[in-house]
Amino acid sequence: MKKIFKKIFKHPIGIAVSSGVISSTISALIVAYIKSESFMSASITVWKWVISLFHSVLTFGVPVWMLLLILIIYFKLINPISNSFNKNSSPDFLNYKSDIIEGIRWEWEWFSYYGKYSISNRIDAVCIHCNGYLIDNRHSYHINTLECEHCGFKKNLSEWEHEEYRNKIKREILRRTRNKSNENSM
Repeated sequence: MKKIFKKIFKHPIGIAVSSGVISSTISALIVAYIKSESFMSASITVWKWVISLFHSVLTFGVPVWMLLLILIIYFKLINPISNSFNKNSSPDFLNYKSDIIEGIRWEWEWFSYYGKYSISNRIDAVCIHCNGYLIDNRHSYHINTLECEHCGFKKNLSEWEHEEYRNKIKREILRRTRNKSNENSM
């Protein structure tokens, strides 16, 4: 039931109807207060007005069965079909979130920025032996490594700085993504 109310209040028509009812209820209570009526009699007046509004809408020359039929068609047919189109609109490459590159398993997330997708700044290096995280380590001025906290596996980065190496891996991921999307389009 809660999901139905969320759906109604997210829909523009639901917002318009509910804001109209709420604003008229508040205005009726304010008017009743100014006229020195009790809140109970003002509430009764408001409820009578809402009931008469529903009665006038439902007897507007359109049979109730037709309104119910339209609602059933909308919620059972049209709405699920439009939702299925929206769900399938995300690209396939968003499922590509890990790969082994240069002997290291890399894990990342995608994010969307104004309709364009990119790899998040957090790209994790994972040991292929024990699934532990590889951490940045600098032994001396020119020796940078990625080391597993758990099993001690080391990957020498040679002359690469850690951030430059991660950017190189990001470029490789994007290259592989482009190649996979080109293969799928053929």
